[in-house]
Amino acid sequence: IMKTTKYSFLIILMALFGMSAEAQRRNVLQVPDITTQVGNVQIPVSIENTDEIVGGQFDIILPEGITAEAKGGLANRGDGHIVTVNRLNSGAYRVLIYSPQNRPLRGQSGTVMYLPVNIPDTFDERSEHPLVISNATLGKSTGENVLTNVETGKIRIAKLPDITVKDIVCDKNEVTPGNRIAISWQVENIGEL
Repeated sequence: IMKTTKYSFLIILMALFGMSAEAQRRNVLQVPDITTQVGNVQIPVSIENTDEIVGGQFDIILPEGITAEAKGGLANRGDGHIVTVNRLNSGAYRVLIYSPQNRPLRGQSGTVMYLPVNIPDTFDERSEHPLVISNATLGKSTGENVLTNVETGKIRIAKLPDITVKDIVCDKNEVTPGNRIAISWQVENIGEL
C-alpha cells in the first residue's frame, strides 16, 4: 500500500507540474480595436508569445466594402520574414507570415505586421465594424501549432474634423528651383468633433 500511495503521489505531482507549465504557455494572435478615418489604413497585427514563433497564418473577414492589399507590411519583429495576403473565394483574406530560413520572430510581444486596407468614404462616421479571424495558427520551427488564443477587435470610423484653412502667408513672391520658402496658415474649427 505504501508503494501505491507513493507512486500515486508522484503521478499527481507530475500532472500538476505539467498543467502549470502548459498554463504558462501564451501564444496569442491579436488584432486590436483601431479608430481611424476613411481611406488607406494600416491594421496592426500583434503576437504575444512564450514559444519561439517562426510564422503564422490566419483568415480575416473584413467588413463588407473594406478591401485589403495583396502584400502586408512587416514590423520590426520580423527577421527576414515575408507577409502575403490572398483573397479567398469566400471573401475572407488569408494572411501568411513566414520565414524562408525558418527564423523565429524577434521579441515576445508587439506588432508583427500591418494589413493595408482601404475603407471607402461610404462608411458612416462614428460607426463600428467587427473584424473576424478564423483558421489561425502560430508555428514553431518544428511545424507544431502552438496558438493558445486569438483576440480580435473592431474598426471604429472617426468623425473627420470640420476645419477651414485661412490666412495663408508665404515669405516670397517668386520661387526658383533650390530656393526655400516659408508658408504659414491658420486653421479654424467650424464644426463639432
